[in-house]
Amino acid sequence: MNPVAYQERLDPIEVAPFNHEPRSLEQAELVYAEVEQLAHGQELEVHAHSCHELVILLRGSLDVHAAGKTFSIQPGEAILIPRGETHREVPALDEAVVRVVIGINWSGYEDGEPLHLHDRGGRLHELAAWLSVERHATFPRAAEYRRALAFSAVAEFERLRFDASSAIEKRTRAFIMSRLSKHISLEDMARNAGMSRHHFSRLYRRVTGRTPTEYLRSLRLERARHLIRTTPQPLKVVAAQVGLASEHHLSRLLRKSFGVGVRDLRGRSHNSSRPEVAPQPD
Repeated sequence: MNPVAYQERLDPIEVAPFNHEPRSLEQAELVYAEVEQLAHGQELEVHAHSCHELVILLRGSLDVHAAGKTFSIQPGEAILIPRGETHREVPALDEAVVRVVIGINWSGYEDGEPLHLHDRGGRLHELAAWLSVERHATFPRAAEYRRALAFSAVAEFERLRFDASSAIEKRTRAFIMSRLSKHISLEDMARNAGMSRHHFSRLYRRVTGRTPTEYLRSLRLERARHLIRTTPQPLKVVAAQVGLASEHHLSRLLRKSFGVGVRDLRGRSHNSSRPEVAPQPD
């Protein structure tokens, strides 16, 4: 699928052949920044881009069909469409759509699923509106000024992305703890986060440094250790309360993760001077 060529771009930048992927936002390359208007009923053909495209909606409502999903974008919201992702865009209401589109080459955005973010603080919308207002400005260094605004919008999207990513751990923990005694699959955790299994696993590992399954196991074992040390409940009962199949399975995991057995853990409830041991990843 060939990339779409846009008309009336804001100071298009000639991009040299890419020999390496930039590692930081400072090294990212701005390919284009433009303001587009889509009339009611106008539908862009299915297309893809050779760079990542950030779409920020200023007015109207836009449905983006990509990766087997429909993303409904409202004013002040944004969607990042990864390079190579075929998609279709359709105005959703009886009014024109006004949007700012920014094309960027940057390795910080993986070739994964589209990312739809809400701009609750309004900063992204303000930057996009500012860029729209200044698109025809002719003062000295106006082109550099517009590029700076475009990069500021990308940086703000990154901040919003980080905030959204940080919330995933809290949401996942709350979900797990609410049903710790039950079977919890990767599919369950991904569905709770509103993502596909692949996207959820990749994002969670990037944010926390471990997989969702590793985190689930660590929460089960931390709770089991607490119950063993603070209650006289049999190991079979503890295992059921933390969602593990049997007391033998729990005992094996405890020794593997903490390096101690059940008897030693029970003894530690009377000797608080011994240091705690964190669960060890596989």
